[in-house]
Amino acid sequence: MKRFFIQTFRPSERLNFILLVVFAIAAVLYGSLPLAGTFAGVLVVLGLYTSAYKVNRRRRDLRGIGNTLYGAEEAGADALTALPMPAAVFSLADGTFSWSNEQFLTLVGAREHIFDTMLSDYLPNFDYKWLIDHKSEAPELYSIGKHKFKVSGSVTNGADGFTPQWGILYFDDATELADIRREYEVSRLAAMIVTLDNYDELFKGASEVEKSALLAEFEAKVNAWIKRANAFVTRMERGKYACLFEVRWLDSLIGEQFSILESIKELKGPGGINSTVSIGIGKGGANPMETFNFAAMSIEMALSRGGDQAVIKDALTFAFYGGKGQAAERNSKVKSRVVANALSELIRDASRVIVMGHKYADFDCLGAAAGIAALTRKLNRPVSIVINADTSLAKAAIKHLKSLPEYDGVFITPQDAMLVSDNRTLLLVADTYNPARVESEALLESCTRVVVIDHHRRGADYIAEAALSFHEPFASSASELVVDLMQYLLEPRDLLKAEAEALLGGIVLDTKNFTFLTGSRTFEAAAFLRRAGADTIEVRKMFRLSFEMSAKKSEIIRGAEIYRGGYVIGEMSGDGNRIVAGSAADDLLNIADIRASFVIYSGKEEVCISARSNGEVNVQLVMEALGGGGTAQSAAVQVKDKTTSELRLELISVLEKFDK
Repeated sequence: MKRFFIQTFRPSERLNFILLVVFAIAAVLYGSLPLAGTFAGVLVVLGLYTSAYKVNRRRRDLRGIGNTLYGAEEAGADALTALPMPAAVFSLADGTFSWSNEQFLTLVGAREHIFDTMLSDYLPNFDYKWLIDHKSEAPELYSIGKHKFKVSGSVTNGADGFTPQWGILYFDDATELADIRREYEVSRLAAMIVTLDNYDELFKGASEVEKSALLAEFEAKVNAWIKRANAFVTRMERGKYACLFEVRWLDSLIGEQFSILESIKELKGPGGINSTVSIGIGKGGANPMETFNFAAMSIEMALSRGGDQAVIKDALTFAFYGGKGQAAERNSKVKSRVVANALSELIRDASRVIVMGHKYADFDCLGAAAGIAALTRKLNRPVSIVINADTSLAKAAIKHLKSLPEYDGVFITPQDAMLVSDNRTLLLVADTYNPARVESEALLESCTRVVVIDHHRRGADYIAEAALSFHEPFASSASELVVDLMQYLLEPRDLLKAEAEALLGGIVLDTKNFTFLTGSRTFEAAAFLRRAGADTIEVRKMFRLSFEMSAKKSEIIRGAEIYRGGYVIGEMSGDGNRIVAGSAADDLLNIADIRASFVIYSGKEEVCISARSNGEVNVQLVMEALGGGGTAQSAAVQVKDKTTSELRLELISVLEKFDK
């Protein structure tokens, strides 16, 4: 019916006929027989002319096509008609059919020849751009009914031999091949590793009987969950299992949002701690070994993001599911001690240490860099810090450190860093895992020995070839992690007062004055820095705003709007300031019933969002959806080629999906 109306009322001879018939009938009804006769005569003449024109045009087109393809019109007509597969010729000028064989008519369900009808009438959503681009085959199979066709074709020129005039399409039924390919894809093996995140904390103080009972219950839940995928399951070690299953079951596991993530929380240890589990899945490897390696990389990624989530990796990228909860603090210091010893060996073996943070370095980035500088000085190795003081959010602290004799010539540009580095230089990246966000990507690529110290939940893009990585998403800040390592390598007296205050400033910034992401190890780090001489009054002075900044912040808060009850979105007019935006986002969280705050502002070359959460919403996942990242309580994004209004609409769209 839809096709009938489209064909009937398209501007054409048929529409003209309909109009003439209507006018003729109207003339008869109103008693004007001469006028009705005139309309009838015109109707007959126009009908004869149109019929003759179509016949002649069809013959001419077919003759032209035959001559172009085969050099003779008789041979061309016979060859086209005798094709064993559905075929059609259409005009490139207006997208109308010029010819089709009987097989094509049967395929599309046409009762008569479809000459001069639109291609889209019988082949909806068919894109022939590939044909115009001189390609011989469509990039994807085209579906007609329950069948799938491989469409090939060519373009032929008109009588002048130069101007493209016709497109010729051939339809080869590839349904069976497509089904075989689909079955091959879904029957390939996927590997999965399931691990109990908080094994040590869960079983702390438990008897062997309690451990065995809890592990048995954990294993029963894992087996019951994965049984639906007909998977092979084996235990790798206590609390860790490897599975093999067909890819066909992966969609159902994704569809149920990996229900094991929630059901496993019903298990509690003797101390009342809930169990959490992480899942790493690998698929699409060239062989089973590569697929299992993908699963191992996925489980490492899940744990580096705080656990309690599923991560899927193929040959190209990672996909993340779950992870809305907070990372649980690890009280064991075994890893810190091992990393501290390994880091000291790397520093001793290096000719020079270069510390680099992220772009627009904040107090945490600077504090971590100053801590590493102190540690390197203790180990008697030259150190340089690469931070752009002009764009940094900690200008005053940088200026203070530069005034110290120990920091004479320590702050250098990325270009100078590349000049002084050699094959034994150790590059330490602090407060970021993303190679695109470091101060200088060129410097990162030029150094062969790299160490990463970061606390942000890891995303798909990360520094993969690091000699050592200390990545703990439960930590409050990079400064806390650096102090954690320091306690095994130096004494409080080895720290300068300014270095201790820079480190404490980094912790204060990321914990929002010890209110978010604050664990026992955070206070231990702060106590160590106090013993090193850090003055809390001086640290507080670092975060004071000017009168103009305070006024700007008040303007943002006054114009903010509450969205969906638990979110508040503010916007900074004019050129934005990252410090003001972050401070405003912090203050907006103090509004009753607000779970997360967002401040949108314009940077020099991009539009940005500063996001904060009270712990109920994981703002890192929200910012990741927009291309950013961060931690569960504090995250951000920078986007180019967008306006603040466009980014605001995208943010609202993400929040709507996030709440579903």
